[in-house]
Amino acid sequence: MAVYVWKGKNRYGDSVGGERVASSVEEVTRLLQREQIQVVNVSPKRKGLAIPFLKREKVRLKELAVYSRQLSVLIDAELPLMQSLNILSEQTRNKYFKRVINTVREDVEAGSTLNQAKRKFPKAFDDLYCNLVASGEQSGSLDIMLRRLAEYIEKTVRLRSKVKQAMIYPVAIAAFAVVVAIFMLWKIIPIFAGIFQELGAQLPALTAFMIGLSRFVQKYILFIFLGIIGLIVGFRFLRRTPRGRWLTDRWVLKIPLFGELLRKVAVSRITRTLSTLVSGGVPMLEALKITSSTANNILLETAILDARQKVS
Repeated sequence: MAVYVWKGKNRYGDSVGGERVASSVEEVTRLLQREQIQVVNVSPKRKGLAIPFLKREKVRLKELAVYSRQLSVLIDAELPLMQSLNILSEQTRNKYFKRVINTVREDVEAGSTLNQAKRKFPKAFDDLYCNLVASGEQSGSLDIMLRRLAEYIEKTVRLRSKVKQAMIYPVAIAAFAVVVAIFMLWKIIPIFAGIFQELGAQLPALTAFMIGLSRFVQKYILFIFLGIIGLIVGFRFLRRTPRGRWLTDRWVLKIPLFGELLRKVAVSRITRTLSTLVSGGVPMLEALKITSSTANNILLETAILDARQKVS
């Protein structure tokens, strides 16, 4: 599958254009003709300079919430699903999300159900989303399920925002304090150490300790920074192993103040997710399985799966 850029005219004579994911130019032309678009030009999209860490193939939660709510409104207004997806594709500014919506529309047009088409894009639509869409399709209440999803995602966004606001101040203060302490040990205290040395005075134990610490920082400042970077990188690698993730998740929950806050946030997310799934008609066992993946903590995830095992 490749990305093609097309230009044409709709049935009203207006110039239109966009991008489509397809296997060939002929397929793009055929799909556009089905939509009553007179094709003027179709060509493969040129590949620009690809910088991996700048490449954004991600759908933000806010974008997903807007998409879900708008699709719900369009379906509730009895617009055809194909037309609704086409409208949303034209409105979104996220190029990756635009390609996703176009591909979903083409798959649905080819005979797939909406949830089957969306399962191909786990980066955009997780299991919770796809299961609720499937439930809505089966019960004939897709617009209601999409509205519930929009509300769920919006609440998740608000909760994350509140957590960030609660944590950003103490984290910033702590980081600033560390930077100031290192700077003072590196640059300021050596000045006073020189003065004390000239005076030849007997220094208190605490002052002597600070001067010794300052000399250590001066001598090994580069290694200190490399050590901090190494700890951060090591922590990230440790998180990738099952044992490491278990240890770090356990440690995170025991951090004073922050641990309790993160625990409450996780419990709030778990209960809201489970409530949304069960009210949407998803079976309890499947709902518990999906909910466990949203815990973002291996200890809580294990607890949910244990509960699921007992329920079954």
